[in-house]
Order: sequence, then structure tokens, then C-alpha cells
Amino acid sequence: MAIETREPVDAASALVATHRAVDHLLDALGGADPDARSHTPGDLARLEGEITRAVNRLESARLRVGSLMTHHREAGAVPHLDEGQFFARGGRRDLREARRDAALARELGHGPAAPVGGLPVEPTHDRPDTAGGAAVARTPTGVALDRGLLSSRHAEVIHRALRDLPDDVTAPERQRVEEHLVERAQRLSPSALRSAARRALEALERPAPAVDAHEARLVEAEEQAAWRKTRASITHRDDGTSVLHAVLPTLPALALERVLQAMVSPSRRIRPGEQAASSAGGRAPSPAAAPAAHGSDDWREQQEDFMHLRGLALAELVERVPTDHLHNKVAAAVVVHTDLTTLRGETDRAGVTDGAHRISPGEVRRLAAAAGIIPSVLGGDSLPLDLGTQRRFFSDAQRVVLSRIYDECAAAECDRPFSWCQVHHDQPWAARRGSPGDGRAGEGVSRARGRTDLRNAIPLCGRHNRLVEAPGVRHSVEREADGRAVVHFDCSGVPSHVP
Repeated sequence: MAIETREPVDAASALVATHRAVDHLLDALGGADPDARSHTPGDLARLEGEITRAVNRLESARLRVGSLMTHHREAGAVPHLDEGQFFARGGRRDLREARRDAALARELGHGPAAPVGGLPVEPTHDRPDTAGGAAVARTPTGVALDRGLLSSRHAEVIHRALRDLPDDVTAPERQRVEEHLVERAQRLSPSALRSAARRALEALERPAPAVDAHEARLVEAEEQAAWRKTRASITHRDDGTSVLHAVLPTLPALALERVLQAMVSPSRRIRPGEQAASSAGGRAPSPAAAPAAHGSDDWREQQEDFMHLRGLALAELVERVPTDHLHNKVAAAVVVHTDLTTLRGETDRAGVTDGAHRISPGEVRRLAAAAGIIPSVLGGDSLPLDLGTQRRFFSDAQRVVLSRIYDECAAAECDRPFSWCQVHHDQPWAARRGSPGDGRAGEGVSRARGRTDLRNAIPLCGRHNRLVEAPGVRHSVEREADGRAVVHFDCSGVPSHVP
């Protein structure tokens, strides 16, 4: 393959030019009028995307400097024991983070960079010695980072997935997996890519049981490591308070979080702390326990109020724990999706919670022995069948089944978790309040109420559910191949007061 060649450039001179370019960019942004119509939301989105790309390219350059430092360290020319100490020098980074940078720099390899728009560099897939062996040619992930197509966090996820591949995966197959993950990294967040990377064998068209088994092994290893890291401590202070510090596996932490969220919900008639105040002589709740009464718009105060309410809820929860029934069924309402064959032990397929957290087959079976099981009937494409009804509100059972399809709010680019969402009728159950908000509706559209079933159900977070009804807002619904709905909003006419 032909490789584009360029005149050698002094790195220090190139960096001076880079700083000048950043100065010009900051001057242009600092002098921009926030109210000017010269920059549309689309213009700003494209600008942010290109700035992010430039940041990724500079991060690639920084990691390359660490790779170059390896030679000097091995020659005894510098006092650093490893490149992690080099990256962390002068307090620039925490040592643990710096050592992750050093490991990533070794794995990405070294060699000519393909410029944006240039020809790609032919990569090799020999892996460096993890203890600091010689640098290798630039990997496809390194080339993508050079071009700014992904971040260093994406790169860490990809190389972790490559290390976790089974031993029977050949070098050409590793390359296919890496290229597949690089392509997906350009459309997924690092956390979403981490989840997808557990099923990387799908890129090799391995049988589904093999893909499931590989994912299950990874999830189980992660769970075992999480339980080993589990800690809890209580420090009693002299002011009548105690400090709790805990490291928990994600699943029980999700259960606790769900309980606390329910206890501080505005719809709860008695908020945490109010009952205690009533029983203590009718004292009013503390100002922090009733933020709405003050009408504070300060974000930090609102966050502190929320944390205070959660603290009160936790204290109330501990006081109510039935210590004589601690051996009974799990009470936390965290939904785990699995299948009958996994429960029977006939297959090993990882389960997934309604918060998109994956758990191993063994953990699924353990939980199933101590919790309620709600069966759902699936159609031919493994999608839940409709629970047809003309009721106004979706039932709890329907929400459970719907969480099998959605992890997050269905609005495009919204990352609010499903557990925060309201279920919206795609075809309205009742005539909308004279709002032109439904951009798909024209004159003469039927006003018949939509069915309260899963085909008509779309989870939307509070803001996006309100946007559907907001005057001047148009939206469209796109159906993906897996049955998910993606809601796109045209917010050019959205009123500024819509929360």
C-alpha cells in the first residue's frame, strides 16, 4: 500500500503554530455575540465536533511523546521508572491515570501518522510487551486517534476488548474485530462501546452461543472483581453525625439508588424527614428539606437540597430495615431481563437490568431464587408482544417489558435512563390540547385515542415528554431495525420557558 510522505517538521515549531491557532480560535469565540444569528445551533454543533476532533488529535500527540520517552528511559537518560511517572511529573496527572496513559501509549504503537484526508498507514498487530517492550507499528485504533475520530477513552476500551479475546482468535481476526470496534467507537460513547465490546465476537460471525458465553465470562469476571473490591466503613464524628463510605457492586448500588429515588420523589405524600419532624413536636422541615418553598433557582443549592433529601431517605430506610426478616426475598425493584433457558442452566447468556447494567448468568440465577419473576412473551424478532389495552396509563408490567427494548429516553442523543422516563403514547390516547406540537399530524388526522400497548409506547424523559406537547415544536419518530423508536425534535420554535 502506498504511504503518503511529508517533509519532516520540528515538533516544537509545530506546537508553537498550534498554540497560535488555538489563540485565534479562542479570540474568535470570546468575541462572538451569544445572541447573534450568525451562528445557528447547527453551526455550533459542527464547531464543537471539530474542536473535539482536534482535542483527540492533540491527545494522540501527547501519548506519542510518552512513547518516544521510552527509548530515553531504557537508555538510562531519565530518572523515571516508567512512562507513568513521566506523564504524572509535576502533579500534571494522578499516577494511576498517568500509568493508564503509558500503557495505552505502548499499545497504540508508534510510526507515521496519516493526516486527515491522507492515505492510511498499514498497521501491524504484533502486541508490545506490557512491561514496556519496544514500540510497535501504529494500530488501527492509533490511526483513528491520530485523525481525531475517537477519544483516548474509546481507545482504552478497544484495546481492553482485544486483550480479552479468546486465545483461538487469529491475528487477521483480531484485526477485523479492532476495525469493527473502531467503526462503532465513532457512534457510541465509551461506556456504550464497553458494553458492545463484550460481544466483539459478533464481528467474526461466531455462533450466538459462543458470543453469549464470551460475554458471560467477561461479565462474571467483572462481578467477581467488584465483590472483591466491596468495602464499607462508618466514621463517627463529634457533632452527632457519622460519615458512611462504601464501595459496592453496581447491581446492589442500583437497587439502593432506586429505593432512595422513590423515597424522595415529589409524588410521595410524606417526604423524608417530615414524619420525624412531626413526631418531634411539629417542627417544620429544614429549609433543605423543602427547596420548593424558597423558589431557589441556584443549581448548587438545588443539588445540595437533593443530596440532603437522599441522606434523610437513607437514614429513614435504615431505621425501617426489618432485622428479623433479612433472609427473605429481595425487595428492591430493579428489573433484570433474562430468558428461560438461562434460568434453567441450559444456556449462559448475560442478563441486563433496566439501567443497561449487565450481570452474569450465575448472578441472574441467584437473584431469580430470591425475587419475583414476571414472564414476558416474545415475538419472532425477540421483541415483546403487545399487551393490548385501552387503559389510559401504561401498567407496571408494560414498563417492565418496555425496558427490555429501551435503556434510555427515546429522544435522539438523550442519555436519561429508562427508569427516569414516562411512557408516551406515539398515537395520542386523547386529543392534544390544541397544540401544533405533533409535527407528523396534518389536517384531518384522526382524533381516535391511541392504544395503550407496546407498539404505541415510547419512553421519554420529562423534558422531551413536555416538548411533544409544546406549541411550535415539531417531532418525528424513526423506527430502527430492532424495533426501537428514535424521536427527533425540531426545536427551532421551542419556547425558552419549556423546562
